[in-house]
Amino acid sequence: MLIKYIKVHNFGVYSGTHTVDLSITDKEKPIILIGGLNGRGKTTLLEAITLALYGNNSFNFIESGLSYQNYLSKYVNKNDGSLEAFVEISFDISQNDISTNYIIRRQWNLKTKNINEKIIIFKNGISNPSLTKYWRTFVEDIMPSSVARFSIFDGEKITQYFSDNSDEQVKLAIKTFLGLDVIDRIIDDLKRIVKQHHIKDKKYFEESQEMVNLKEKIDIINNEIQSNTQEIAHLTSLMTQNKEKLRKAEESFYKSGGVITDERNQIAYKRENLIKEKNELFEQLLEIAAGELPLVLTLPLLREIYTSVKKENENRINAIAMQKIIDLRDDLKRLFTGDKAVTEKLNNYFESISTQVEDFNPVFNLSSTAFEQLSYLYKERLVNKANSVKAMLEQYKKIESEISELDLLLSMEMDTNTADKLLEMIKTLTKDITICEEGIEKYNQENERLSKELAIAEHELLKLTELALGKIEEQDDAIRVVRYANLSIDVMKEYRERLKMLKIDTISNTITDCFHAIIGKNSLVERIEIEPKTLNVIMINNDNEVLLKSKVSAGELQIYYISILWALSICANKQFPVIIDTPLARLDTKHRFKMIKNYLPMASDQTIVFSTDSEIVNEYYYEISKYVSQKYLLYFDEDTQSTKIEKGYFKEVNL
Repeated sequence: MLIKYIKVHNFGVYSGTHTVDLSITDKEKPIILIGGLNGRGKTTLLEAITLALYGNNSFNFIESGLSYQNYLSKYVNKNDGSLEAFVEISFDISQNDISTNYIIRRQWNLKTKNINEKIIIFKNGISNPSLTKYWRTFVEDIMPSSVARFSIFDGEKITQYFSDNSDEQVKLAIKTFLGLDVIDRIIDDLKRIVKQHHIKDKKYFEESQEMVNLKEKIDIINNEIQSNTQEIAHLTSLMTQNKEKLRKAEESFYKSGGVITDERNQIAYKRENLIKEKNELFEQLLEIAAGELPLVLTLPLLREIYTSVKKENENRINAIAMQKIIDLRDDLKRLFTGDKAVTEKLNNYFESISTQVEDFNPVFNLSSTAFEQLSYLYKERLVNKANSVKAMLEQYKKIESEISELDLLLSMEMDTNTADKLLEMIKTLTKDITICEEGIEKYNQENERLSKELAIAEHELLKLTELALGKIEEQDDAIRVVRYANLSIDVMKEYRERLKMLKIDTISNTITDCFHAIIGKNSLVERIEIEPKTLNVIMINNDNEVLLKSKVSAGELQIYYISILWALSICANKQFPVIIDTPLARLDTKHRFKMIKNYLPMASDQTIVFSTDSEIVNEYYYEISKYVSQKYLLYFDEDTQSTKIEKGYFKEVNL
């Protein structure tokens, strides 16, 4: 994945439209260097990238603690009064030596009470409604947001981030790269199956207790009929909570591919129709190929013949006209015999006309009727036929492309169990919200509403009673399901442990190599290991002892965490852009030079670095400049009271 550009409009400190070309011009120069003082918009550009890609699933938004509407509202620059903003990113994905370009734009405005975000996706320059609808699932497939967390980061805050999370984020990332999270989900699903089919006495007791709870609920409802005012406040609070739960459930639903799972039949039906349309188009092309299409191959020759015959006709008409002119000249000469001046002027005029008529020898010498037939064949039949075939071929390619996109959607791995649970949760929450809204709306009919709720509770009690009786008949099947589910759980646990043992050494060695590649061999840290059971990452010193983080300098600790991120990106077997904000702020002189020389040029095929005027300057700038494809400076424009972007870097830009 290589980012081509990021474009922002009225976003944060940027007033108007600004485009930053992030393309790599030379593979030996993978770094894009962007300089700016604090508060000039470096972090804003970084957040624009994550917002464009992930929307309300971006880690920057999630960590902000704001609602998504407030987050979008916060970033609208109001200088021009339009109250409109957008972020747009373009990137290329290469697969099997074929590069595909994607452009995603998210735009919104503050003109209405509720902010409606509009998303537009282009694939190879063509608007793609399918990708627009399923973008959240698609982007999680090409660059998961959990992985982006380790490719896009603030160097100044990375040590604090990992410390605050007690290295749990590192463990989560290692689980993701090993595929252990998938295995854990399978085990959880199997445990759920066991729980659902458990038929011991305890289950009967729980079901009996639930029936008791329902009876108590029925009594409570009868008492609440006299508490209409309090119920309104309760329902309002409950509706707010459910809406927040619904928002989170929908986010998780999209991330797990739930939309595609829910609409899989529709996608498959659309694919079948497209294949049918493609086959019909193919049959039409075959019919044309069996008819006049071979004559289309003669179009260049027919074009030459048509042009020549047309020229012959024009010359023939000109020759007839010229003969008429000559006859007219002779008549005029006889009329003005004796007047030398007039005769001389007539001679000069007719001589000038005669030079404009070309001599010609007809080759084809077609009659007017034959020429009309040739013109009809060339212009009306063959050219139109060629254009028709061209249009049909373009339509054929378009259909093939749409089928490929639908095949991609259908082939994506979906966590169907999680999606089903989330879908059920969404349906339940939606239903609860509707009930709350109806309850508030029908304030004067509260007693009637509570009576309906009473009927629902009594119906649930009846269902539970019938279900408890039905379980007895299903006992034999349930025992078999539980037995095989437990066996499967044991197998998956064993597979998980073997997979950890198989791959953990590789990740440990890669982290160690990355650490020493940056810092060199002159360090207290001899190697870095991952404990197989806990997935804790530990440093080992030269005496083969565990090295506490408190014994390591702040600079080495930051490089240690960066090495983990670098190694995980390498082990992912995918190239993602690395985007770092203020990479050197917390490092001393020695460690800064090592980061500049040994990490930034090697981090990725594309590394975007945001720096202040106290980081990558002087000798650091001289060292890194040979790896820089493009460089920019962010500066504050007093006239527009906003940030502008110029080519160049600090002292190179005349402001």
